[in-house]
Amino acid sequence: WLDNTLVVNEDEEWRRKRTIYNRAFRVGAIRSYAPLFLDIAEAAALDWQRHHDEQRPLDAVRSFESVALESIGRAGFGVEGMGKAGSTYAHAFVSYLRVLQDEITSPAMILLPGPLRRTVTWLRGRGYLDTMNSESLRISSGGSAGDVALAGSRGQETRRHLVSLIREAANEEGSSLDPEQLAREANLFLFAGHDTTSATLAWVFASLASRPDAQQRAYEEVASIPEQGLLEHISDPKSLPFVGAIIKETLRLYSPATMALRRTRFDEELGGYEIPAGTDLSFPIWAIHRDPKIFKDADAFQPERWLDASADQLKGMNDHWMPFMIGARGCIGQQFAMTEMRVVIATLLRRFSVRPASEPSMKQRMLLLPSNILLHCSPR
Repeated sequence: WLDNTLVVNEDEEWRRKRTIYNRAFRVGAIRSYAPLFLDIAEAAALDWQRHHDEQRPLDAVRSFESVALESIGRAGFGVEGMGKAGSTYAHAFVSYLRVLQDEITSPAMILLPGPLRRTVTWLRGRGYLDTMNSESLRISSGGSAGDVALAGSRGQETRRHLVSLIREAANEEGSSLDPEQLAREANLFLFAGHDTTSATLAWVFASLASRPDAQQRAYEEVASIPEQGLLEHISDPKSLPFVGAIIKETLRLYSPATMALRRTRFDEELGGYEIPAGTDLSFPIWAIHRDPKIFKDADAFQPERWLDASADQLKGMNDHWMPFMIGARGCIGQQFAMTEMRVVIATLLRRFSVRPASEPSMKQRMLLLPSNILLHCSPR
């Protein structure tokens, strides 16, 4: 299902697509989705209020899964309701993702020979994949009402969804992308923007629940912004420095991707070792992010480190911070994810304080995901 997508393309095909996609994912274009993210965050706030009124702890993982699905659905494809129960596309996607995870992590699957394991995965997942492909093909062919407008409830000017922008950019570059190609890329965007963002947001609020002082400091920062001009401030990467530090620290401690793979294109020497061209290299992101030689008190949640460090210390930390990887093949959706998280965090922190209602845990699947994050939400 990843065949001929940006994540696996190489050389000229990768450069051609990356040039096209960069136009859709530029910072200005992504910031224009801030009103949309705000609407989705405010809908989540209503659910948080219901949990408070009914004296029920909030399942943060499920709450932010809905937020992330709705965000990528509306901004990415122009499809509303993906974060709600009953969404055909979302159900197929989540189900297929679990099938893929089972292939890697299920003890019963791991014991099977490789070819048989892949066959079982294909048989279990083909119905879900067919549904995903038909839905994404409909969207990429222009058959989605969201291709027309992306207006939030505040009445801001309309926005085109990402797939539509990519299609337009390809036409302007004189480089066609057929609907089937766009459909595969749409599935990739959903995969990249779902569990990663929802997991990070859940860990943000779990971490703030365990650090009331940091939570209060973040609240004071977002509460200081006047209602008029709110969106302009919270979507600006240079504003809300402490909220930005919270996101960076959370991604350092709980990067959904615990490792990354790269393949050398030329003979290289690394650390005194000769590495031939074509060698697969693994980057242990989890270990690098928790290396005490780089990050003091590396296992502690200390967002202040990103603001209090000297210039040299900050450079060293930034050079080893890689939840989105680095270089030309770094995650193209980084600004999308960061903008979405800033808006969601600022919106919810302005309205609620949180306390832990459980002891969080984590599970390793294709990604490192949070589990059992229950929160008591109190309106401010």
